[in-house]
Formats: sequence, C-alpha cells, structure tokens
Amino acid sequence: MYLVGVIPGPREPALKEINHFLCPVIDFFLPSWKDGTWFTRTLEHAEGRLSRSVIAVAVNDLPAAHKLAGRAGPTANQMCGLCWQKKSDIANFDYDTWKRRMCDEHRAAAEEWRNAETKLERNKIFGRHGVRWSELLQLPYWDPVQFVVIDGMHNLFLGVVQYHFRNLITIDKQASKAMRKPELRPVDPKELDKGRTILESNPTASAMTRLRLPVLEALVQEVGITLSSNVRNTKKMLVEALLVRCSFLLVRND
Repeated sequence: MYLVGVIPGPREPALKEINHFLCPVIDFFLPSWKDGTWFTRTLEHAEGRLSRSVIAVAVNDLPAAHKLAGRAGPTANQMCGLCWQKKSDIANFDYDTWKRRMCDEHRAAAEEWRNAETKLERNKIFGRHGVRWSELLQLPYWDPVQFVVIDGMHNLFLGVVQYHFRNLITIDKQASKAMRKPELRPVDPKELDKGRTILESNPTASAMTRLRLPVLEALVQEVGITLSSNVRNTKKMLVEALLVRCSFLLVRND
C-alpha cells in the first residue's frame, strides 16, 4: 500500500475543488504511463526492467465517486454515471430502454465544460450532460464510466450488503415463526378475555384503543394477522388491523 496524500479537513472539498488535490496524483501517473519508470535491477531481472503504472479503478463512496469522475451528484437530475436516465425516469425499470453512457461522450462533454469561457455557459453545459472536467481525464486510458466502482467502499469493504442480506433479509437462515412474529409481552388472562369479548361484539375504534398494547398484540396473533417485523407496531396500527379483520369476517358471514 502506498499513501499518496491526505486531504486536510475540516470539510471535504467542493465539486470543483477536488481537481486541485488530483493534480499531484496525475503529475505522477501521467509520465509513469507514457514514459514508464526504469528500474536498474529487480529480483527477477538483473539487467533492469521498464515498468508502467496506471490507475485501474477508483473505489469511493457514492458522493466522492461522482466528484472524482466529474459527474453530477447522486441526487441531481443526471443522477447515473452509467446511463443517461434522469431522475424523472427513476421508476423506469425496463433495462432495454436505458441508453448507456460511453467514455467518448463523457470526455467530449467534460472538455466542452472546461473550454467554456463563462460560468453561465458552464452551467448550461452541465445541465445538459451532468458532467464537469476531472483531472483524471488527462490520463489517456482513463474511462470514467468503467473505472469507477459503484460504492464499493460501503457495499463490499464495510459489509453493508452482507448485513442487509444476512441480518435484515435473513437470506441464509431458516424461516421460522419466531423470526416472522414479534415476541409477545406477558398478558393478564382476564384482560385477554375482555379483549376477545370486545373484539367479538363489532367494536368501535375507541373501545379497542382502551385495551393495553400487549392485549392488542396478543389478539392480533390469535386472529392470524401478520405483523411487519421492520417497524414498531403502535396501538393505532394494531387497532386498525383488528377492525379491518372484523369487517371482513362480518361481510363474509353475511
């Protein structure tokens, strides 16, 4: 591992400021690709060897990746760095209709932005393409579409994907009643009998609300209503679920 530098705080650089920190990195990698570095002797090459270095991928979180590549932010209208889908088309899941971004298109838009003479003109160009100039584009091999990993820092290194699949979706655990139903709190049998009586008498919302939360939870379990395990169930939610169940049973009996 080779640490090139650290960006000082206390805040992260703005969209256009990131290029100032990229310049020293590009100043090193550009000649190391064009001319290479001659090593007079290595372990396996006693006569010496020419070595070239490249930046193969950039691994960042999503905001940093967009800054680094010169793209609009992930919440902007031009939100995607891989295709031309706009935020207004976010509900379009038909993959075949998505127009993919190409490296040449990105470079042309970035150069157009860089060569603009006024801030107003740059803003118009950015509004059309969602692209600014990035110093990484000085590298002739750099592909801002293919070389930027999509949030690999969180998805892979910090284990967010693993946590969601194993702990939240529980994809590798056997489904059981205990996983799908909340743990019941202790309930007084007399309170539960009272709740059953109210439930069987075509109750009103006010009558059901007077019951304690543990009683409502027990009644919901008894009548076979499935509760969501992702949210905290409130009294209002339980009462509404029970009333809907009562209405359904009355209609079916009629």
